[in-house]
Amino acid sequence: VHREAITKSWKPLLVIAAFNGIQITLNNASLVHIELSMNQVIRATMPLVVALCDCLRGSAPALNRVPVLAAIAVGVMMVVYSSDSKGSEWLGIALVTASVSLQAAQMSFAGSLLSMKLDSFQMTFYTSPLAFLTVVGPAVVVEGSAFSIYVGNHPWVSVSILVGTCMLAVVYNLVLFQTIRRLGSVGSAVLGNVKIVVLLFMSRLLMGEMGHWTRRHFLGCLLTFGGAAVYSQMKSKKA
Repeated sequence: VHREAITKSWKPLLVIAAFNGIQITLNNASLVHIELSMNQVIRATMPLVVALCDCLRGSAPALNRVPVLAAIAVGVMMVVYSSDSKGSEWLGIALVTASVSLQAAQMSFAGSLLSMKLDSFQMTFYTSPLAFLTVVGPAVVVEGSAFSIYVGNHPWVSVSILVGTCMLAVVYNLVLFQTIRRLGSVGSAVLGNVKIVVLLFMSRLLMGEMGHWTRRHFLGCLLTFGGAAVYSQMKSKKA
């Protein structure tokens, strides 16, 4: 079974794995140069970029969905943007833009495999080792010496962080690939945007900080949730 899957799908699996590792590295590197709010503003364009990748691969979404995807992206931007953010460096913006582009391509390729050949567990099993290899090399070169010193001083903390983050990465990839399989690549990106707004809204609500929200934030929520509802309705009608 494994030999057949790898023989028939090794090229897209290689692309998905490499893009996944590289986009994570680029996204984390961008946070050194820009604040999280600006990072999330740029990442809010993910549904549109995924739709563009699908279009380039010959499976363009219906044109009437593009304005809805744009409304969702703008809504998330309105919610996550912070006017208190410091000036952003162009390098950070370029890094996160490249990360978004690679992740969008990864999701587009994954959508093709998940719709026909593999399930989310198989996709995670085949791509995780390759994604790890794309990350570990640069990490060793850039931060190897500093990391070895930290491990020597804090061995149990280092093991806990490594094991914990690896487990979270596996769960995240399983959930991501499962949503791509059920909702499609664009639908999964839309769900990711809705998740960001829901988390921000709930955190503000539970911490009693809703008084800090302005009309811009509530309008952003309306655009995000309303756009997601309209997109879901369009998908269900097509089905």
